[in-house]
Amino acid sequence: MMNVPGVSLVISISMCLLLVGCGDAVERDSDQQNHKKETTTNEKKGGSSLLYTRLANEQLKVLISGCKKYHYNTGRHVSKLADFKTPPEDMSKKEWKGPYLGNILADPWGNEMIVESSEETVVVRSCGPNGIKGDSDDLTMEWSNSSGK
Repeated sequence: MMNVPGVSLVISISMCLLLVGCGDAVERDSDQQNHKKETTTNEKKGGSSLLYTRLANEQLKVLISGCKKYHYNTGRHVSKLADFKTPPEDMSKKEWKGPYLGNILADPWGNEMIVESSEETVVVRSCGPNGIKGDSDDLTMEWSNSSGK
C-alpha cells in the first residue's frame, strides 16, 4: 500500500467527525427514548388522555342504549348496574326480556360505572381519572323517557 501524504490526515479527520456525529445521534436517540418512557408513564399515571375519555364516552353510550331497551321492555328505569342482568323481584324472566347488556366493564381508569335514575331520567356516570363522584372530571350521559330520544 502506498503512503500518500495528507490522505491519512483526511482519513483521521473524517473518522473523528464520524465518531462525533454518531455520538450526537446516540445521545438524541437516548433522549427520545427517555421522553417516550416519561410520556407513557405520565399517561398511565394521569389517565387523562383523550383515548381514555373517548373510550369512557363509548361505554356511557352503550349503557344508555341498555337503559333505553330496559325501559322499553319493562316500563321502568334501570336503578343499578345489576338491573341489566337480573329481572326485578316482581317480574318474571319472560316479562323482563333481558339480560340487556353483557359484561359491564369498569371505566378506563378502573372505576365501576354508575347508574342513577329518577322517575323520568337516567344518568350514567364515569367518575373519571380521579375516581371521585360528582367533581369536574366526571363524564356523564343522560336519557329521559319524556324527551322521546
